Amino acid sequence: GGVVQEDLLSWCQESLHVLTGNKPVPEECCSKQKEESQNLIVDRSVIFTENQRTLAVDYLEYLAKSLGYQHISRQKWQKSFRAENFLMAEHRKDYIVNYENLVVTIPGTEHPEELVIIGAHYDVQNSFSRCWTGKEPKGQYAVTQGADDNGSGTIGCMALLKQFANKQFKRTIKVVLFDGEEPGVINSLCSGSLYFTRSEHMKYKIEEGEEYWACKECTFLNV
Repeated sequence: GGVVQEDLLSWCQESLHVLTGNKPVPEECCSKQKEESQNLIVDRSVIFTENQRTLAVDYLEYLAKSLGYQHISRQKWQKSFRAENFLMAEHRKDYIVNYENLVVTIPGTEHPEELVIIGAHYDVQNSFSRCWTGKEPKGQYAVTQGADDNGSGTIGCMALLKQFANKQFKRTIKVVLFDGEEPGVINSLCSGSLYFTRSEHMKYKIEEGEEYWACKECTFLNV
């Protein structure tokens, strides 16, 4: 057991380093790039199309395929919205952005119509995503590039896929990596969880005064 856990931990650490731009994406999943610097996932900001969110999805799909999964799909949609919550005035404007969810499906053997959904969002609020270091004076933050929110949850989902590889389950399992989930920047009508919920014909509810929490029935890892 210890050897397996050590291998899983090392795999997760390596994957998180790549997802947060500390190591380049493997050449085999981004052959179109020429320079190593272009293979870094530096920016997964939620409101911009021209960044490395697409490269991030390419990498996550590459990981899933390397684990032997065949039922992989990418849900793509486009949304226009007006960002009003930015501190910098020049960013408060209208945007048209392409979004993309990654869905990995493990078909159920006995009750395939029953779904178990596990997910996390891979986008970040901005490319300088920070977390508090816990040091005084208060306000000391370290740039994490979304490692804490929500790279850890994303790689946690991938770790489950690694553990689930070559196993069968009675019910269908869908591991979903969501785009467009940072509620402080865009409203819930742009969110990947809402798009996924609608695509699965699941029930969803947007309550009055709670526009940023689109889907009560579809939760995701944010750890």
